Amino acid sequence: LSKEFSIPILTVGDEIRKIAAQEHLSQVYIDIAKDVTKGKLINDGLAWAIMIHKLKDLDTSRGFIIDGYPRTATECEIMDMCDFQYDLVVSLKQHEEVIIKKTLARRVCESCGSTYNLANIEYEGHKLPSMKPKEKVNVTTVEGI
Repeated sequence: LSKEFSIPILTVGDEIRKIAAQEHLSQVYIDIAKDVTKGKLINDGLAWAIMIHKLKDLDTSRGFIIDGYPRTATECEIMDMCDFQYDLVVSLKQHEEVIIKKTLARRVCESCGSTYNLANIEYEGHKLPSMKPKEKVNVTTVEGI
């Protein structure tokens, strides 16, 4: 959709992983990096701050897409308290079995923080191919939930 409508997309999880992959981090960012390494969600307030900070860097005059936010009910409440304006929210649902398989097959590049998924799933006639790195990299297993 971003390409089709020529509007920017902000993928909050990618931004969080970029922060976690940086060197010489302040204590707040060290805590974020620890959570990311463990596959945990970061604090809702920090996720909001990162999202708003990154959104300010984008030209949103024609619209924008936020991918991966909000993730929790608290983040929805933060958006409401801050009077964040939006036109449409799309919430995607998935079968628990598929979520578990995808979670267990998730990998994170030790060098750049990019995420990959080794699961190749076929479920009820739908195919979810693996998302492997384009080149050889070191990966770390993220513990499943």
